[in-house]
Amino acid sequence: MTEKNINEAKLSENAAIDHTDCERCNEDYLFKMRDKNHEFFIGLSTILRCLRIAEDECLVPKINDEWWIAIMTRYGSSFEYKE
Repeated sequence: MTEKNINEAKLSENAAIDHTDCERCNEDYLFKMRDKNHEFFIGLSTILRCLRIAEDECLVPKINDEWWIAIMTRYGSSFEYKE
């Protein structure tokens, strides 16, 4: 991929948006993102799933089991081990 084809998204604001009172989705927190053409939101659960995939594929160091158990307790079992 050439440099001119990269459309990197960056945080639009430096804070998580509390979204716990929304009745239409299951996201507790949202992050406002912006790329060259769009402004959009990404949910914390999506970020955590991406982190789990990165860990499973050895792209980041292993995160201890206690941390993942705490995440699953708070946000549900969608972050279970792939093993």
